[in-house]
Amino acid sequence: MANAAEVSKTRDRIVDLAQYRHLATTAEERALDAADDGTVYSAEGGLGTFSVSIDLLAASVDTVMFVAKDPCRIVGFSEIHSVAGGSGAAVRPRKILAATVAAPGAAAAAGVIELTASIDLTTTVNTLVSPAITATAAQTLFAAGDKLALDFSGTLTALVGRLTAHFESL
Repeated sequence: MANAAEVSKTRDRIVDLAQYRHLATTAEERALDAADDGTVYSAEGGLGTFSVSIDLLAASVDTVMFVAKDPCRIVGFSEIHSVAGGSGAAVRPRKILAATVAAPGAAAAAGVIELTASIDLTTTVNTLVSPAITATAAQTLFAAGDKLALDFSGTLTALVGRLTAHFESL
């Protein structure tokens, strides 16, 4: 159980996340808030950790999922879908550096960094997938303004799922 000082410190960090709109009143509540685009921001696990989730749907397009306001580190991903995508459906998370003007679907380059291998969206439904991060330790660091982007490929027909990125504050 977190003490009052830890809860207060957690609140301060959550408020610093520009996208997070709901503040937990106790460490146990760790409330979720759904944005209009289906993205969910959550304080979880303890001081300095947070997750960002986004719906994966048949109509999904390459997009920026998260923009870092403060330094943080990506520590993992999890994906689950209740309806599989069509032929070759996959998503690849990429980090786009703040100083780089690149579309979310841009090919890997100096300012666009692959974080994992492609996540197969045609696998067995209702099975949690946690792909390994393939980026170097230095590449997992997000500076203010760095973006987490998603590059979709294949046919997403009928896809219904959720991708969650797990971070720790620095």
